[in-house]
Amino acid sequence: MSDENLIQTINEVSEETEKITINNLNFSTIGKELGEPDRWSLTVTYCPLGKLLETISVRKYLNSYKDDRLLVEEAGAKIARDLHDAVDPQQIAVEATVVPSSRPEQTVTWTI
Repeated sequence: MSDENLIQTINEVSEETEKITINNLNFSTIGKELGEPDRWSLTVTYCPLGKLLETISVRKYLNSYKDDRLLVEEAGAKIARDLHDAVDPQQIAVEATVVPSSRPEQTVTWTI
């Protein structure tokens, strides 16, 4: 079961920090239709206003989805909201790209 309480933040943002990108975040769920793992690579991009995401905690948070039966569209929207709520940035975008062996090529983006 996904757990947004795993997300930790850092309260040190330089005034020069305009945009942060975290690449190659592995993410998987159990597909609703076939019950097989769906594997994705996520990229999170955000414009911080006062807090930064702590990357290791984001990886642990994403790993908490591994046994959930969700469509990536449902999970991605929740991930974008949870990360937004954690750092309250000016803007945040979560982009998910399917891992090739998992299903046909697809990229989905959620922006808040």
